[in-house]
Amino acid sequence: MSDENKWSQPDSPPPPLFTGQKEKDFVKQVNDEIIERVVGQTIAYYPISLEHTNFHDLYGEAINKNFLNPIRVYAMVKYESQTTTTTPLGVDRVEKISVAFHKRRLTEDQDLFVREGDFIQHGEHMYEILTLEEPKWLFGQVESSFEIAASCERAREGLFKLVHTFSVFMYRRALDQIEMSIAYPNLPVKIFGFLPGVTTPGGASHQALNDIAVMRSLPNMSIIETGDATDVENVLEISKNINGPVYIRMIRGEIPRLFPKENPTVFCESRKLSEGNDIALLTSGICTEESLNVTNQLREKGITIQHLHITTLKPFGDSLIEDALTKVKYGICLLYTSDAADE
Repeated sequence: MSDENKWSQPDSPPPPLFTGQKEKDFVKQVNDEIIERVVGQTIAYYPISLEHTNFHDLYGEAINKNFLNPIRVYAMVKYESQTTTTTPLGVDRVEKISVAFHKRRLTEDQDLFVREGDFIQHGEHMYEILTLEEPKWLFGQVESSFEIAASCERAREGLFKLVHTFSVFMYRRALDQIEMSIAYPNLPVKIFGFLPGVTTPGGASHQALNDIAVMRSLPNMSIIETGDATDVENVLEISKNINGPVYIRMIRGEIPRLFPKENPTVFCESRKLSEGNDIALLTSGICTEESLNVTNQLREKGITIQHLHITTLKPFGDSLIEDALTKVKYGICLLYTSDAADE
């Protein structure tokens, strides 16, 4: 090969194609239109408000994230994967996407800096930004970084999850997962535990005798116990409106109706079944039905009963309960499902 056919590096770079500011602005406008109208999709970007977000004192994790108003940005979204894992607690689906942001468009034009932990909304779903990188592309002999690549995972916030099994299996075998993966992050998972207390025919190994004590100790956990058909018909709607995890105690099979269907169950409100000043009787679950017979017999003997049917076992701050505890003369009796065999 002759020397004249060999490539050699020029002494100076070629002159720029666009020298004036007007030409540069034109190229920038064309580039932006390609990004916005041809390549990119519209997403809503939710920056975390560090000022209004509560962080754990020890671990530094965000306990409750608060966000600034969403910002409309253009980006290229690519679906990466959707994995399905079957666990003892059910099926867990994880959806991942990658988002390519135009660096200059964000930082210069919109004064936005992408951070890990921020959220984006693509379509109807929310995704959390897990990792960030800035790929470098080689043009000639110059490295250029014009893209911010974000790896995102679909957030569980806003999903409504239902889990059900026998009470004894729920709070014993899966306690660590419930506490760390549901209660601590305050996810809206509704946990239905069937055959609580001694109602199970499976014997001592299947009796959930301390499930209330265990589940009450978990942060953010609400506890509801059904006592009749009206409670059962309303518990799903009640739990759905609670912004956090809920443990529901429920028996199986045919359940009697003790309360009118047109008088629905209300969260954190007990039902006053009888008025009296001698003894306060607080019952829940199937013990309410049995207690109604006892209160009638005591009333015939001249003993008045302040009888309340309680469905919300946590939080426990109903004003009717406070009134009952202060007005009676002789004492207070508590009956719930775990005591059913002894009463």
